[in-house]
Amino acid sequence: MLLRHLAFAALITAALAGPVCAQDHTARPGASTQCPPPGGYIEDADAVIAACTHLIDASRPDAAKGLVEAYIARGEAHRSEGDDADAATDAATAVRLDPISVGALVLRGEIEEDAAKHQAALDDFSAALRLKPDSVSALVNHGQLRHSFLHDDAGARTELDAAVRAAPDSARPYVARANFEADLNDAAAALKDFQVAARIEPDASSIGRAEGATLEQLNRYDEAQHIYDHLIAVHGDDADNYLYRCRFFLGRQQDAKALTDLDMALKLSPNDEEAYLARAAVFRDQGALDQAWTDLDTAARLSPTDASVLVERGRIQLQREAYDKGLAEFDAALKLDPTNTAARYNRGIALSYKGDHGGALTEFTTLVARDPHDSDAIYEQGHESEALDRMDDAIAFYKHALTIAPKDSDTLHALGALYYRRSNYSDSKTLYLQALTLYPASAMFHDAYGEVLEAQGDGDQALAEYHRALQLEPSDVDTADDLGDLLTQKKRYDDALSVFDRTLSANPKNTELMDHRARVLRAKGDYPAALKQYEQAMALSADDFTLTNEYGRTWLAMNDYAHARTAFAAALKIDAQSEPALYNLGVAESDLGDHAKALEDFRKAVALAPNDADDLFHLGYEYGQTGDEAQEAKLNIQVLKLRPDDQDALTNLAIDYRDMKDYPNAAKTADIGLGHDPKYSKLHAIRGEIWVDQGDNAKAKGEYDRALELDPANVDAWNDEGDLLSDQHDDKAATAAFEHAHKLAPDNIHALSGLGDVDLDQKDYARAVDHLSAGLKLDPANVNLLIDRGLAYWRWDKRDLALADYSQAIVVAPNDSVAYFDRAIVLSAQGHQDKAIRDLDQAIKLSPADPDLFEERGSVYADLDDEANAAKDFDAAIRLKPDMAEAYTDRAKARDALGDKAGADADRAQAAKLGAK
Repeated sequence: MLLRHLAFAALITAALAGPVCAQDHTARPGASTQCPPPGGYIEDADAVIAACTHLIDASRPDAAKGLVEAYIARGEAHRSEGDDADAATDAATAVRLDPISVGALVLRGEIEEDAAKHQAALDDFSAALRLKPDSVSALVNHGQLRHSFLHDDAGARTELDAAVRAAPDSARPYVARANFEADLNDAAAALKDFQVAARIEPDASSIGRAEGATLEQLNRYDEAQHIYDHLIAVHGDDADNYLYRCRFFLGRQQDAKALTDLDMALKLSPNDEEAYLARAAVFRDQGALDQAWTDLDTAARLSPTDASVLVERGRIQLQREAYDKGLAEFDAALKLDPTNTAARYNRGIALSYKGDHGGALTEFTTLVARDPHDSDAIYEQGHESEALDRMDDAIAFYKHALTIAPKDSDTLHALGALYYRRSNYSDSKTLYLQALTLYPASAMFHDAYGEVLEAQGDGDQALAEYHRALQLEPSDVDTADDLGDLLTQKKRYDDALSVFDRTLSANPKNTELMDHRARVLRAKGDYPAALKQYEQAMALSADDFTLTNEYGRTWLAMNDYAHARTAFAAALKIDAQSEPALYNLGVAESDLGDHAKALEDFRKAVALAPNDADDLFHLGYEYGQTGDEAQEAKLNIQVLKLRPDDQDALTNLAIDYRDMKDYPNAAKTADIGLGHDPKYSKLHAIRGEIWVDQGDNAKAKGEYDRALELDPANVDAWNDEGDLLSDQHDDKAATAAFEHAHKLAPDNIHALSGLGDVDLDQKDYARAVDHLSAGLKLDPANVNLLIDRGLAYWRWDKRDLALADYSQAIVVAPNDSVAYFDRAIVLSAQGHQDKAIRDLDQAIKLSPADPDLFEERGSVYADLDDEANAAKDFDAAIRLKPDMAEAYTDRAKARDALGDKAGADADRAQAAKLGAK
């Protein structure tokens, strides 16, 4: 009882839990030692039981009517004390003595209803109405069962209206009808009936409490408090009045006043279990779980068989995240009371928290089987179905819940949100507009409606909804996030920062707001401020995965891949199974050039999200970087199954086919992409590369020109055309192409490398060194630039500088055979043949099928006058490349030195035949 979020109808039921007018009588008799007539107020149940028992024991057998009324009166007294067994015995006796006694039938029906024997109760009330159609008690009880059991609201209203007409001066029918209206969420109609009942029975605290609760439902808080204050002023000895004002204070976030009222209630009624339960609820809401537990222990001592105490203990365990202990409490409650709805409901919640959504769904389904109109349980069926990814089932459950409780805000929001997540913006919009008609001052629905409008592209109207939501709830974090994020998308960074600053002033330690504020700073390009904001947030919440991951993304945006890698590694320590962190770590590792680690990162990401196209694409890219074009192609095909129009995947797939020399499929893939977008410049450039590989330079030039016509800023196309022109020795045109690329992208390595290569062809070694050095300044670990600059230094006759570049290339790429080969040439020229041999040994180990390596090592052996080893290397070169004229010439010299004149002559003849001079 007395929870912060008690539903309106339940609140009214609780308010009427005190001594409410009963049966057909409205006069309040004074306390008496005589057995009263049935249907009156029972102020001293023990006295009534004693008096009626005396009357029954002294009655003559022929005094049937008086005896029946005594049994009824005593049964009512037993029932008011919760003694259902004795009440049932008296009711049965009264019916046996007088089977046509309306009072006896009504009492028996009420007791049967208490025991959830709805059909038996309905039969008794129907029998009473057949005997006396205008019996107020029978009409009220029958009408209430029509509503709660038969769900015949029209019939229920007819009977409750008839009860009011039958006893217009009795409070009871008005209270019953008000209760019915409250259950239908018609607070205005309920208030009118409660006010009539209060005028008839001005001293009935229970009616006053119900009136106050109804005023609260209508947001008429001052009037509600006035009623509670009046009840306490008039009936200051009634603990229930303090309990109800306590609940009112809780709703106004006035916990101190609420606790004062609870203390007063306990002073008046120190053994009031309900008061301890209520105070425990306050403590629980305040997070004072130990104090709440103490009060529940007291309540348990007072009522050791009360399942509701166990339910509340279970809820505290849920708040402590001790889900198994919570389940144990709920199970104990169900053992005491197998039909306890709250225990079953909370058991489902506990299972849901544990991730056992199937088990939770079973619990809520059990509740619905027991009461098909339990809209709360049906709502939870929808929630658990969502968690199980049964979205169609979830929609069906939410819709069904709304047929029972069409104004339920939680269900309206859940269904609208589900439609939104499924991109069904039309139905989501309709639902939220319906909700706003019911709840025009709901910040939650204005915010949700704004999200739908934003998704539909109506950003301006979405902004208006977000602003309205923040006006209603200025400190609402979710709305601030939505508004700030939309303003950021519109590049209104200062406005977005203003939103987050205002909301942070009300929530100074809210790390979610800090995260979104940092994202604005990152989008604005103020990376240092963004990093500082994240560091402040992480100081408050060190183990927050989102903060750590976004911190890494900020370093990534700054191209500081080392710091980004550190941050993403930290994020993975918090959540080792995070696909986003693995993806981001892979990007950082790739940009650092560590493709082996990046490959492993993306493998793990794909294992967690096998249908994530981005993960698959990047995994394919890393395979390509490690030389496995076939695997990259397979992954790009998977991406295209998920996203058939993905031009990046089509582009990379075409490149894969080209690298595998599968030119028909390469061309076909490029054509598919151009079919999606004939003006996609990148694919025209790829087609140009395919034509280059097939030796048709004219068609290649045409594709490059078309690519540049469509996109003059296509840097890759300028570089590709530069490469083609350089291969054709059109150095002037090649230089112009590379300079175009360099102008568009001053940090483009390919353009600088291309310019350096053209400079080498033109023997302008100083200029070549300048261009290649500029590239190395951008990427000091670029092995190709180091090797090319080493060549420029070599041809410029700066051998020590060439040797330094080749040595650095080996440090950067110890598995690159070219670097060893080129350094060996320099070492040999400097007279360090032994060192040259060692480098060539390593180069051959890395590239055993390269004939040039054997040819060069043979030449170095020849310089050392080791003609035998020289001849062996020339043999190997010729086996690998039978048309290698230079190898025949050099082997001829070695054979001459070894005395093999015939072999030498044959080699010279073959060399001449191959065109050697």
